[in-house]
Amino acid sequence: MTQRPDRLAYLFQQYVTGKCSQVEADEFFTHAGDPACREELDALAYRYMEELSVPADVPAIDWDNMYRRIIPPPPIVKPYRAHLWRRLAAAAAVLVLLAAAGWWLRGGSSRVPAPAQAIHKVVPGGDRALLTLADGTVIPLDSAANGTLALQGGVTIQKLDSGGLAYSAAPGNADAAVTYNTLATPRGGQFRLTLPDGSRVWLNAASSIRYPTAFTGGERKVELTGEAYFEVEGNADMPFRVALQGGGEVRVLGTHFNINAYADEALQKTTLLEGAVSVTSAGSQKTLRPGQQAQVQPGNSAGDIAVRDTDVEEVVAWKNGYFQFNQADLGAVMRQIARWYDVEVSYEGRIPQRKFWGDISRDAGIAEVLKVLESSSVRFRIEGKKIIVTP
Repeated sequence: MTQRPDRLAYLFQQYVTGKCSQVEADEFFTHAGDPACREELDALAYRYMEELSVPADVPAIDWDNMYRRIIPPPPIVKPYRAHLWRRLAAAAAVLVLLAAAGWWLRGGSSRVPAPAQAIHKVVPGGDRALLTLADGTVIPLDSAANGTLALQGGVTIQKLDSGGLAYSAAPGNADAAVTYNTLATPRGGQFRLTLPDGSRVWLNAASSIRYPTAFTGGERKVELTGEAYFEVEGNADMPFRVALQGGGEVRVLGTHFNINAYADEALQKTTLLEGAVSVTSAGSQKTLRPGQQAQVQPGNSAGDIAVRDTDVEEVVAWKNGYFQFNQADLGAVMRQIARWYDVEVSYEGRIPQRKFWGDISRDAGIAEVLKVLESSSVRFRIEGKKIIVTP
């Protein structure tokens, strides 16, 4: 959809001042539902709120009608699949800002109301991580310039133009002293890492990986907390091992797999996409085939390992830029949201027993995400960086 650069600004001004003709109103709502217009609409709403000077004769805006026009009511059926977020993405963030402007027009003070402030503070995560070198130096990678970050024992550490982190050893460097680095993402962060052997790691929010700056000897071992997706370079002479916090280990030769080992999750889950891995816990061992998931309860001295078929697309959805829920309970959904949006989640009363289906972009604003979840009769309130689930 295209329009003159000033056309949307004109329609916006006509609408908020109550001067829209029916034709102009229809055109405005058409643009409001177009994802390509989202950024410009956001900018217009912010500018309007910052510069607002309301004449006494400006009529009140029918905001409820505007909401109904931009966001159609959800279907009655409970399963909420089929990418509904795409129908909400363009308009929902704008609605929060426009609602604040309407509050002014209805006689409010010159300060943004608390709900709008709270939602504005809660933003999606991004490429953020801290790299801790062997000597204790800490490098914030989101603000570091691209290029060489450090040189350790003949190993060059670079931040790539694509945003990832990569290690490369100089030829003939096999006898150099091995040091260890740690890459850690905060809540609301993620990052990509290429290990010294060329294996690639995607680190999810609130996670960390400790690894040597060069792999030597008879194995390649890293230590993981949180969640990561691995694409390991094959090397039969040097198996790849992932040690997990709280016990347990995943051993591979060359394969694609995901490990979810957050401390606040009841189970450690290893999911295989390609190749083969073996999962070890308290002396027990199970080998996975592609499409299978091993589930281990941390600290279980019996070493029980449950193996089951799983939806690998759902498991690695976070790596591909979206949440995917397939009969997920509310607690599991909110733990993911808390990590990615860096918020605290609390509950008033008992946790509602709900199941959720659907795909939501991890780029979506928190208002959009909660709107989707509310279709299953769950209510939320935002206070600063805290989401409160209400009956």
